[in-house]
Amino acid sequence: MKGREVAKHPGEPQYQPTNPLAPTSSESKPTFEQIKRQLPLSVIPTHDGNFELNIGKDPLDFFIKLGETAGSYAPSLSLGLVNQALKTSAPGQASQDELDRTLAALHELKPKNALEGMITVQMVSMHNLAMSFMARAFRADQTIDGIDKNVERANKCLRTFVTLTETLNRLRGNGQQKVVVEHVTVNQDGQAVVGSIIHREGGGAGG
Repeated sequence: MKGREVAKHPGEPQYQPTNPLAPTSSESKPTFEQIKRQLPLSVIPTHDGNFELNIGKDPLDFFIKLGETAGSYAPSLSLGLVNQALKTSAPGQASQDELDRTLAALHELKPKNALEGMITVQMVSMHNLAMSFMARAFRADQTIDGIDKNVERANKCLRTFVTLTETLNRLRGNGQQKVVVEHVTVNQDGQAVVGSIIHREGGGAGG
């Protein structure tokens, strides 16, 4: 733990721990506007079981956040992707918390382009669906057969979620693996040559 020495009496150093979370003199607290820019979009459930995105007082700020959430600044695509994800928030009429949670998940995944936006929407949708099946499996009146079927469905969704996560990591360069295999070749004259085979995921081998 880091700390600093303070003098209780002249010439007598005393150790005093410091708070690692406290901002240093070179750091400044974020402003309200900076915090607000990091918040996800706002959504409002309607009485007919649907929902509406809240544009707010600043339409430009809304469309910037929409683009950041969906990975595309084309309104027709970004609105479509966000709506597709919101429709998977819960079976039937989703609550405010369920809609907010879906938007927050999309926002935190931070897609960088339309392709990542589609993948992140699928990831959030698979997560929501898997949790819905798990919730059905845990119902007090659920039958043994119903538990088995819902857990099996949840497992399929979670496997798809993992596949999507791996795909997103590869797109972002986080899933690359390099395997180096050392090999020894002995020539006819008895001389040994030591080399290496480097294999990169998705590519061939090189010497």
